[in-house]
Amino acid sequence: MKKNFAFLAVMACFAGCVSAPEKTPEVVLANRWFGGDVDLKPVNEAVQEVVVKGQVAGWIFRTDKVEPVVVGKRGEIGVLAGLNRKGEIVGLKPMEWKEDAKYFGRVQDGFYKQFIGRPVSKGSEGLDTVTGATRSSKAIVRDVTEGAAQVLAIPAVAAQLEKR
Repeated sequence: MKKNFAFLAVMACFAGCVSAPEKTPEVVLANRWFGGDVDLKPVNEAVQEVVVKGQVAGWIFRTDKVEPVVVGKRGEIGVLAGLNRKGEIVGLKPMEWKEDAKYFGRVQDGFYKQFIGRPVSKGSEGLDTVTGATRSSKAIVRDVTEGAAQVLAIPAVAAQLEKR
């Protein structure tokens, strides 16, 4: 009887003490951008396919993991970007940078919002930069637009794009 009680006590503690694995920032952002409980599947070392309810919804990638290598004032800026099957940008979030906080802090949400819904095919045409953080914002514009074009050119990705 004591052995059964001890076993049950250990199992109860184990069940209560072990929590579900935490979601990575990539999963949390992909859930927000693609509106669902997503699964991420690697396309290559830099790009992940986003699957919602068994269907490919798009892709996410880090700009510092794809060509071209673009630097701001102090180095590369790693931005997580989401692309849908229409070839549009659905989300951006800076993940890693070495820029001066004073200047990089000027790059606000409004700057990133100009990308949302934008077709990658438009390139950087008409995108604004941020006064006082010109190098950083120019680097992000180039990194996102050119990096996204590289991702959409990957054969496994291009094959999944919606035809217009």
